[in-house]
Amino acid sequence: MIRIPSRPARIALLLWVALSGLSPALARSQKGDWEIGYHRGQTRFIDSKDLDNTRFHGFNVGYCLTNLFELAVNSDSVETESEDGRDDHNLDYRTLDFIFNLGEDAHKPFLMASVGKIDKTSRLRPLPGISRRVTDEIPLFEVGLGYRGYVGRRLGLRFDARLSFFDNEGDHFSLNEKDLRWALGIFVN
Repeated sequence: MIRIPSRPARIALLLWVALSGLSPALARSQKGDWEIGYHRGQTRFIDSKDLDNTRFHGFNVGYCLTNLFELAVNSDSVETESEDGRDDHNLDYRTLDFIFNLGEDAHKPFLMASVGKIDKTSRLRPLPGISRRVTDEIPLFEVGLGYRGYVGRRLGLRFDARLSFFDNEGDHFSLNEKDLRWALGIFVN
């Protein structure tokens, strides 16, 4: 059974389509275009038994070098705690994304590779009433894929998934230290 949206939802949808400009068929990122976006997502800590999987939010700013290649800066903020509830962690992922677009129209799947760091601030509580703050910078490498779909000439929805590998010990990257983040967001260009 198809559910018809309520009247306010239909009005909001019509206004959104009207304000978003021309047809999505005319939308595309071309050389020299900028993209600014906001997203929310979910983190899955694959190799950490200590951290709770949690939601996050972030933003990205990108620039099209050619019709197929883009550079973007991405920032995600994750607040989580240990499984036992004794430690709080704020993780700020900061990456430079190298994006290869696989399409040139209103539907654009893409692949990406990223380098960056995690700024990790932890509040450790070894005993009740005692806490201390620890801050670390952890090098990061990511691979990912995603999809952009335009709903107007300049407005679109974006989905991406990133598999992160990091160097937690400071000696080398390892396939044994990774997490997964996926996000859904909105962007303008």
